Amino acid sequence: MTEQQIEDIIYNSPWLLDERFIIPKIPGSRGENGRQINIGKDKSRFIDLLFKDTRDDRPVIIELKKGKIIRENIAQTLEYRALVASLNDDTREIWLNEFKQNYFAPKMILIGNEADEDTIISANLAGIEIRTFKTEYDEEIGFDSIKELKTKLKEWNNFRNSGNRTLIERGDWILSIHARLSDIINEEYGEELTINRPVRLSQKKSYVDQIFPFVNIFLSYDDEVLIGLYEYFDVELPFDDKFIYCDFCFLMDSEDVEEFDDKIILNFKKQMEKAGFDLVNYSDYKTPIIKIPRSVLENESEFKKTIKLLIKKALLIYEKF
Repeated sequence: MTEQQIEDIIYNSPWLLDERFIIPKIPGSRGENGRQINIGKDKSRFIDLLFKDTRDDRPVIIELKKGKIIRENIAQTLEYRALVASLNDDTREIWLNEFKQNYFAPKMILIGNEADEDTIISANLAGIEIRTFKTEYDEEIGFDSIKELKTKLKEWNNFRNSGNRTLIERGDWILSIHARLSDIINEEYGEELTINRPVRLSQKKSYVDQIFPFVNIFLSYDDEVLIGLYEYFDVELPFDDKFIYCDFCFLMDSEDVEEFDDKIILNFKKQMEKAGFDLVNYSDYKTPIIKIPRSVLENESEFKKTIKLLIKKALLIYEKF
């Protein structure tokens, strides 16, 4: 990859460096915020990338080097820090609005192909963090091309933007959905229905092959799984930032499913479509899978209404089955 391609990837996915990094509202020479930021008095000094650490609002100066990081790169990065401390009045006002009182104390990251031990120690003593690219000898995900890498990063960016949550915040969000479902079940159904225990992030097993950081909750009736709510189920049902999935699990593994009355399933599908749900044609299932708009999760009344409707329909078809 070229240095430009590397810069594009990091700019479009700041979380690759740190989960809390975002692009600040500091315009660059190309008209893009946080990119090619001019800080030199003679307009000859440009920061490759400028991010914001949302933990403390400090600026993060990113300097990219395609080859090996050397001591001269450390001096260059330190010069940027000095220039930030001596910004002119107009530029200082812009930085102050964005970074508040921490504008003059940037974090600094040097990224390159490699760095020897002396350079790393020197950089660290100067308050600069060194990041290096993985080599062919490291364990890494193998992408066939830069195009595929961009596709993967786009998918992950969509994931992270769903509900405006970071990976760190998602754990509590999933637990809150579980708690709201538990309240609905306790209020409406008592002990008739049960809900699986919250899936802990450190566990290795769950209802499906994956766990964190996706919603993966199922409700049971008569000791059988009734319905499942989830965000992801292999490549055929991938993550989507617009909806989640709901399936009617009790038909999945039944030995009698071939003898089940198709008219009931057809009627069920029509009812679901009439209720405004999109159905997914998933080859491995004998029963419809429904798409639920992700917005339902953020509206308490809609959430309760939707869950009650799904449970009602599931119990109806379960009893007939």
